[in-house]
Order: sequence, then structure tokens, then C-alpha cells
Amino acid sequence: MEKQFLKPQSSKTPEVHFNASTGKLLLTGKSIPENAYEFYKSIFDWLNTYKATPAEHTEMVFRLNYFNSSSTEFILQLIKEIDKLHKEGKSAAVVWMYDEEDEDMEEIGRDFQQMVDVPLELRASNNGKL
Repeated sequence: MEKQFLKPQSSKTPEVHFNASTGKLLLTGKSIPENAYEFYKSIFDWLNTYKATPAEHTEMVFRLNYFNSSSTEFILQLIKEIDKLHKEGKSAAVVWMYDEEDEDMEEIGRDFQQMVDVPLELRASNNGKL
């Protein structure tokens, strides 16, 4: 298994920086890919391999400033994959970061919080950018 999974940020896709050694899984930026399935497929492929032998603690951090409706289901599915780790007794958490003035992103984070058992922390940023 590749210890790191990296995808650079583009104008339509988030930066992906997953590190199997540390258990830190980060998505940051904007998610409006032309084909959400195609973009997220390789992420799920890596994550499924990672879940077989996860780090001592897994933390998935979302620092998205915008995503479209086709990305929503994939983002929720990523959270649910971390929820599965949690339900298997592994140490896992999700952090949902949002600009404190972006009520929509906060509300989406709260909605996701209600859909899973894994600890999902909402973390506001007040510096105008994430």
C-alpha cells in the first residue's frame, strides 16, 4: 500500500493529502469536478486498502470552502467510511472545518454529524480563509 495518497488541488477539485503512517486524511479546497465518481474513485480505492491496517488513530479533516451536489454524496460516503472504522472499535474522528461566516457549511457539517456515530467536530475558522 502506498503510505501517502496525494492529489494536487485544481480549480475544480480539492487537494487530497492522506498519510497512512500518521492516520491524517485531509481534503481541502473546492470540490466541483466534472465527473465526481471518477475523481473520488481513486480516493475510495486507497481508503479501502488503508482500512485493512489503519494507523493507531485516523482523523479525516475536511477544509472545503465549496462543493457541488454531486460531490455531496461522495463526501458523506467518506465520512461513513471513517464511521465504519469507529464502529469496528478503531480510534477515529472527523473534523469539519468551515469559515465562521459560512452558515451553510456549518449547517452541512451539523447535518453530517447527525448521520454518523464517529466523533465529528465542527471547527470554525475566523481568519476569513481556511
